[in-house]
Amino acid sequence: MRQCLYNATINQQPPDIDFSLQLHPTPDSMQDSHPLARLRLETAWANQMTWNLAHVVNYCFEGGEQHGERTYKGRRWQELWDQVQKWSNERPEGFSPIWQGEPGQNGPFPEIWFTTDWHGKCMYLHLVQHHLPMLAVVSFGFYHFACILLLTYKPGPKFAIRNVTSLSDTNVNNTPLLCSLPY
Repeated sequence: MRQCLYNATINQQPPDIDFSLQLHPTPDSMQDSHPLARLRLETAWANQMTWNLAHVVNYCFEGGEQHGERTYKGRRWQELWDQVQKWSNERPEGFSPIWQGEPGQNGPFPEIWFTTDWHGKCMYLHLVQHHLPMLAVVSFGFYHFACILLLTYKPGPKFAIRNVTSLSDTNVNNTPLLCSLPY
């Protein structure tokens, strides 16, 4: 799925995915007391974000707007935005970074650390300790990528003109992030 999304994004074309398929299991459907249930739940959350991104990529690159589709495109955009934000608001704590620093010497991006609070408590060392942080990082990236795509392809006027005479340091420093994640 990730390779298909990569190809679709690079080529700016709809992904080659059968969207009549359903994601299973969904995070909402998981209720299990098995010791690996948390691993399966977090995997389901990661898969849900990947599936959400697939729908966003399909929306963005599915082709030109047909006559009478403007209302549908607006409704579909809002559905996708709500779906992506719902994922962000309801995801498990393990998907949140434990620390975020300022951009530094290594580039313009902040350093962000991820982990899960149960690494030291679990005997499934290799599977849990190495698998879940990767899921959190990939899902974190997919979430932000979905937000960027949706904001880029938001229906509406394409040629809005804004007269900006200058930006002060205050304007630049108080610019909100594209997508808000509760850190």
